[in-house]
Amino acid sequence: KAARRTFLVTQVSEKVLISVLLCVGFSLFSFYRANPQSIPDGKDLITDADFLFPNFIANYLPVGISGLVVAAIFSAAMSSLSSGINSTSAVITTDIIPWLTKKRFEDSKRLKQAKWISFIVGVLIVAISSTMANVPGNITEVTAKTNGLFVCPLFNLFFMALFVSFATPFGTIMGSVYGVSVAYIIAF
Repeated sequence: KAARRTFLVTQVSEKVLISVLLCVGFSLFSFYRANPQSIPDGKDLITDADFLFPNFIANYLPVGISGLVVAAIFSAAMSSLSSGINSTSAVITTDIIPWLTKKRFEDSKRLKQAKWISFIVGVLIVAISSTMANVPGNITEVTAKTNGLFVCPLFNLFFMALFVSFATPFGTIMGSVYGVSVAYIIAF
């Protein structure tokens, strides 16, 4: 019951956040449309839209506010990244490794495994993010394409755990594999 309530709150919060971001985007569009001299030379309002938001932060917000915005962006990115890496490491260490090896490890050994898994996941994230420049589209399109690759299997896992009482581990894993495949085919 608590997980369902959390899911509902997350969905409502996400819709509110998207609405606020849409308002910010339309406000920036209006600002640059009303002030075309503010657009840097060689840039276009439509094709270079991803460049214009950081340009606005750097050049048109007051010095202290622009620093706070940049700090907030870095803080949000770092907290999301660290929580994702730690969560992935915890799941692999406590659920997957004991299931594969059929052994229980002592806490010091599990901590060492978790540190190594966190390192490996971090390296994989850096390697994958280094290829993002090759994904065509603006930042919204790239985000939607890449998020779909990760959200599809996660949604399947949560949906099966919350709503399908007869789901088997094999069926759930295969559903996630198919979800990633379909998301890749649709996005790319």
